[in-house]
Amino acid sequence: MTGRVTTGQGPRRIRQNTRHFIEIMLSGALDREGEGWKLSVRIRLVHAQVRRLLRAADGWDEAVYGTPISAAHLGLASANFSATMLQQTTRLGASLDAEARTSFMQIWRYASWLIGSPEALLFEGDEAATAELYRVGRVCEPPPGHEASVVANTLVEALPQTAGISDPAAQRSMIRHVYRDGRETAISMSRRYLFRMIERSPQVFGHVPPARLLNVRFEDVQAAPTAQIRRLIRFIGPGLEDAAWLAAASTIPRPTPSKFAQLDPRERAALTAACRPGLERLGYPL
Repeated sequence: MTGRVTTGQGPRRIRQNTRHFIEIMLSGALDREGEGWKLSVRIRLVHAQVRRLLRAADGWDEAVYGTPISAAHLGLASANFSATMLQQTTRLGASLDAEARTSFMQIWRYASWLIGSPEALLFEGDEAATAELYRVGRVCEPPPGHEASVVANTLVEALPQTAGISDPAAQRSMIRHVYRDGRETAISMSRRYLFRMIERSPQVFGHVPPARLLNVRFEDVQAAPTAQIRRLIRFIGPGLEDAAWLAAASTIPRPTPSKFAQLDPRERAALTAACRPGLERLGYPL
């Protein structure tokens, strides 16, 4: 109704949703006053404000549209972000054991309760029952109208913009897989709250055709920035290559001293053992 999502706010909306999703998954984030707890309660307050404004607006007919952001729709959204997301990630090739799936459901159960979903629609975090709720909810929902299609399409189109991709061809099809020696990454990121997860990139990218995937190693960019940036630009689109821009961009990456090399032998051995599976898959020497 406000048009904010379709007039430039799409990337911001995606960043907000992504931040909430990441924060609630981190250890301790859903403790009272944790970042995930705060963001979930904030969403609840935003929903309350939206309800108040819509009910006061001339364009909202509650007899026709029902209660704005109703309990039923909150339950449906919770089922979509939990059980349905697990099903879709499995279809994309992710492999999660029973403990991981149960943990994911319980996290969303509590976060959804904080956001305002009624406990009766959370099914104690049971994945099968929650998936059934989503199926039934979809049957009961009317077909999406023009406005819903416009908003959904805007959000999808905003994804590449959120990642900083502006070329139309690259937005449609290109994937960049930039990675770094896991031992250096572990040391660099160990003090940062937001990055406490390890990506399972081989499983994710294993189904991508070679012509659509470019692997870029962080250390190679530092060692030979001009050559690696040229690879990246030619992958996105050969017509984008510009000598002046390439020369300027190549001055940005700079080699940094290895923190891993500064550890004592016992620490290096322990860290290498912990990172071994990922290092071997990405081709790093051990």
